[in-house]
Amino acid sequence: MISNYSHHSDRFVGDRWILCGDAAVFLDPIFSSAVHVSVTSARFASKVVINAFRHGELLTSNGTGEKYQANLLRGVHRFHNLISLFYRTNFVEGMKKTLQRENMRQAFTSAVAGDVWDDENIIFKMKVL
Repeated sequence: MISNYSHHSDRFVGDRWILCGDAAVFLDPIFSSAVHVSVTSARFASKVVINAFRHGELLTSNGTGEKYQANLLRGVHRFHNLISLFYRTNFVEGMKKTLQRENMRQAFTSAVAGDVWDDENIIFKMKVL
């Protein structure tokens, strides 16, 4: 049996290159997180590249690359926690209990829909994911 298809690169940014999507990180072949991570990481990467061009800097100047990687991994970590719940726990039963709490239904729906970079989501504030 083969399991845990996930991987991530050690570095996401060099002086003149930046990884996004599956080249940077891959979580799971079943969930649609890969599409969301690819599109979101491309959006984040484009901001890094545009900023570097505007200031005539390398992509690694001023800690920009580290900030990009940390930001991307923050959301990916939350996606990973969500996917792990599905594989390692009685997901449906656990979510029934969670969703009974005030504001959790909307927060969980937002997270499952891919809004894993929203630090104001109560699920992330309460460290549920």
